[in-house]
Amino acid sequence: MCQLMWDMHISCTNESTSVALLANNRTHTADDMVRSIPDIYYKNTKAKNILDKSRSWTMPANVAMLQRYIRDDPKIIVMLRPVDEIVKSFVELRKRNGWTSDFEQGLWEPNTEPLTRPLVGVEYAKGHNTGEYLFIEYNELVENTSETLQKIYTFCDWETFPHWFNDISNPYPENDSVWGFPGLHDVRPTIG
Repeated sequence: MCQLMWDMHISCTNESTSVALLANNRTHTADDMVRSIPDIYYKNTKAKNILDKSRSWTMPANVAMLQRYIRDDPKIIVMLRPVDEIVKSFVELRKRNGWTSDFEQGLWEPNTEPLTRPLVGVEYAKGHNTGEYLFIEYNELVENTSETLQKIYTFCDWETFPHWFNDISNPYPENDSVWGFPGLHDVRPTIG
């Protein structure tokens, strides 16, 4: 959703679109179009709270976009994990998916997904946190799951509810083959 909002924002703020909107007395329409994307994107979701997991929300321009189109005080949960563990995870995934060499290919290219662009956003968030970011360490989530979830609920001002950490399933699986990474978002049945 982040990329869709960004693309619409850029489209609506470029000179030719801005002039066309102004000429047609539709200057308010640009903000309305960008603002409507979350409702359209999640229209078939009945959940009270939705966590959009884009790693790009921490990028400065995306935070500004959230503040402009969604709410002045966004809540962004930033998952932290040592970079070497992230790279190791991608390498293992690539091996499982048949890669035979150059396991780190593309991971270190500047301003790209899945690694360097999100890292820039995390560093930005660390240096500019005025309350909109909650930083959660991967090991904290794994080793102290209940307490960490409580921190998230408190941060987001959500009601807590009981959790069972065995027999976990993902009711909203992604088609990871689109990214060339089958298994990228697989959820294990237990936390560990």
